[in-house]
Amino acid sequence: MRRFFWLLLAVATALVIVPFGLANRAPVLVSLDPFGRAASALSVEAPLSLVLFLVFMAGLLAGGAAMWLSQSKWRRTARVRTREAFRWRHEATRLTRERDTGAEKALGASGRKAA
Repeated sequence: MRRFFWLLLAVATALVIVPFGLANRAPVLVSLDPFGRAASALSVEAPLSLVLFLVFMAGLLAGGAAMWLSQSKWRRTARVRTREAFRWRHEATRLTRERDTGAEKALGASGRKAA
């Protein structure tokens, strides 16, 4: 069911993006020089749909990087607590083994004395 939902979402997205890209094929001038004229060395002519797609991807990457950096504190906390949990589990296993071994020795010693 989940796979069907994602496939349906992908088809719906494609039905919006493909016609948009075909309708906006006209070239636009994109200038990265805020002080220069339109024909500066920092200007490029590209289809509007490509410009919008690249801006969307840049925003997506910038937002993802910002979220990843802002969550580093929580990832570090999770790593530390995971290590602590493994350490405590190992300690509990070691103590259980010592208890069981001590109990076996005590039973063995008391069994020999009684015999």
